[in-house]
Amino acid sequence: MSTALDSPPASHPVFALDPLHDELLERFALGMSRRGICLSRTLMCSDPRYAVVQLAQAQTLLDPELNSLAVALFQAFQAQRSGLPSIH
Repeated sequence: MSTALDSPPASHPVFALDPLHDELLERFALGMSRRGICLSRTLMCSDPRYAVVQLAQAQTLLDPELNSLAVALFQAFQAQRSGLPSIH
């Protein structure tokens, strides 16, 4: 039985981010890096489990900007998976 969090093949990205959300992902990756946490932008867009873990980890870091970016990215990923337009 397949679930929403099943990982697709690595060659098939789940999320093709628009330029605004690509910038959010870049800022998120840099913010995590400042905290000593490296992440893969490719995996963020292709592996839902990986993305959720990284976004959840950001919520534990007590960094308001990083928390805000994580929420915005989560909403963008959810909207894209549902087919609904994302909220900017």
